Amino acid sequence: MASLLPRLLRGAGWIVAARIAFNLLGFVSTLILARILVPADFGLVALAVSVNGVLSSLFTISASAALVRLDEVTRAHLDTAFTFGLARALLIATALCAAAVPFAAFYDDPRLAPLLFAIAGGMILPGLLNPALVQLQRDLQFRPEFVLQVSEKVAAVAAAVLIALVTESYWALVIGTIVGRVAKLIASYVIRPYVPRLSFSEARTIWGFSSWLSGSSVLTTLNLRIDQFIIGGVEGQSTLGQYVVGDDLAALPVREATTPLGLILYPAFSTMKSDHGELRRTYLRAMTTIYAVGLPIGLGFALVAEPVVLLLLGEKWAGAIIVIQVLSAFFGIRTLIMPADSIALTLGATRTLFNRTFVNFLIRMPLAIGGLLLAGIPGLLAGRFLTGIIMTAITADMVRRLIGLGFRKQLGSSIRSTVSGMTMSCVLVAWQWQVGWSVGDTARMWLELIAAAAVGAMLYVGTHLSLWLLAGRPPGAEQEIFSLVGKALRSKLGRGSAAG
Repeated sequence: MASLLPRLLRGAGWIVAARIAFNLLGFVSTLILARILVPADFGLVALAVSVNGVLSSLFTISASAALVRLDEVTRAHLDTAFTFGLARALLIATALCAAAVPFAAFYDDPRLAPLLFAIAGGMILPGLLNPALVQLQRDLQFRPEFVLQVSEKVAAVAAAVLIALVTESYWALVIGTIVGRVAKLIASYVIRPYVPRLSFSEARTIWGFSSWLSGSSVLTTLNLRIDQFIIGGVEGQSTLGQYVVGDDLAALPVREATTPLGLILYPAFSTMKSDHGELRRTYLRAMTTIYAVGLPIGLGFALVAEPVVLLLLGEKWAGAIIVIQVLSAFFGIRTLIMPADSIALTLGATRTLFNRTFVNFLIRMPLAIGGLLLAGIPGLLAGRFLTGIIMTAITADMVRRLIGLGFRKQLGSSIRSTVSGMTMSCVLVAWQWQVGWSVGDTARMWLELIAAAAVGAMLYVGTHLSLWLLAGRPPGAEQEIFSLVGKALRSKLGRGSAAG
């Protein structure tokens, strides 16, 4: 692990840079498009994208994940992965075209058919992506990921904003995505030269690993999309637009703070798959660090959702506030088990992932849909939150069975983060209860938002460090974060001295 750390730090640095650039562009794009378009536009496109998501999941083949864990990747493996990807893209495009007219008729909205035809054409592009890029991931080289993500997002945002400004049409959301995929496709072959060839010679190797992941993908997509279909039919496209944008914004802060480390865990775990003792130690270190970072961000964003929405999106998006409040808090809590999937993939336990996803489907569907029909969006959110807490416990048990890391060890190692997050939340809730937000006074609300963020950060960090010192500075998230920051700074200073 010590020999991997420098490469992991460099990889994390590039991923952080890519995610910051990618999502800063995306966030700015969302703000601009939300001001130009209306919630119903986002709801309409969300319905079309949901159809694409469900049909895409039916043909999922996790070729890249299969190649990462191989001891050696040959040209035959790459050609087979490319062939699988292209075949999948063609199947999805065909299915989308076949579903376009019936789906538009079902929702009694003729605009959905041409949207689905356009999305079908755009789905061919991911099927042509360069599979040779997986070798860079295996070598923990993540600089190309920065180039891919940034080139895709710059092109997508530029096209979407330009089209929205000119036409004020929902087509900006779809065409922008397609333009971004074109840019990513070109960049993938510039970064790593590869001449595609059609072959199924290693189909058994890839499909043997991917089959259960494909089933998991179908169930995961159904979990994520079915509620959107029902909202669109029961509550209407405007409410669906509020829900989709709120869901996306709720996930954004936690995802971007924790994804860089999460992306390097699978290739890192794969280097130690034969040593369960090292896997346990590394998993625990990663879990406590991710949770210590993700929990306060999720809880904090939930607590300031109202001023964020009103200041950045405007009054017409007020319906997204409750969505952010509930889901952002949950996304923060869920970081406790974020590295679990990487462990399962490392050990080849893809059937275990499928079984867990199936259980999630069985629990979430009745709770979320029943909640929606009984109490609208608040009921659906309550169902999603309860399902998420249950699945967090089930995932912790999965980790226990895979690598022998017990519940007490998993929960106990993160107790300081939990207590610190609760302390921060209680103080900020009490403050808001007494003072509230100065809705209507933009300047004052900005000051209140900045003050709340600063107070929350100081409370969390101060409580965390105090508990750590009182406990005698045991190994944990604090030590990991100090170590990572210190190594990163020394590495940066070393490069600066060498350059000088």
